[in-house]
Amino acid sequence: MVENSTDSQAARATRSARAVTQHIEVSLAILERQAEQTNARFESLGEKFDRILERMEQLTLQTTKLITSHDSQIHVLQDQLKATMDDLKATQADFKNTTERMSEKLSVQLNEAVDDMTTSLSEFRTDITSKLTTVSDRVTALERWRYMLVGGGLVAGIVLLRAFEFVTGVVPSLFGNIAAK
Repeated sequence: MVENSTDSQAARATRSARAVTQHIEVSLAILERQAEQTNARFESLGEKFDRILERMEQLTLQTTKLITSHDSQIHVLQDQLKATMDDLKATQADFKNTTERMSEKLSVQLNEAVDDMTTSLSEFRTDITSKLTTVSDRVTALERWRYMLVGGGLVAGIVLLRAFEFVTGVVPSLFGNIAAK
């Protein structure tokens, strides 16, 4: 019965360890997925920068050609260039904000995951320690009973031996007295 209890406790401890491991694996998978999403956003922003730079180069070439041929359109082209620069600055600011937010989110999630793992491991350690203490107490109690039973058996054996010696010594002397009369 003690072995079944120990086996079931060991099985529960194994299931608890597996649950903690699964929780850690799920947390890591979520973090990996978020990192992939962040990389995809960075790539998208890089493509936007490339397009903006290409657009700026095209506008610069067009401006040079138009300045030489049409002085009247200089003002319009400068406005277009300014709008493109504003877009670039807005995209840069958006990129910086997105990067900071993602960094903060990842940091918070990583800290939470580490805290969760630390808490789970602490609870697991406490649970195992308490179960080992319980098993140790049971084994100690069983050992005490064993020694008590062995001691009681020795006392009963000695008492029976003395009773047998008394009966074998007294009974023949009684029968010998009766037979002599």
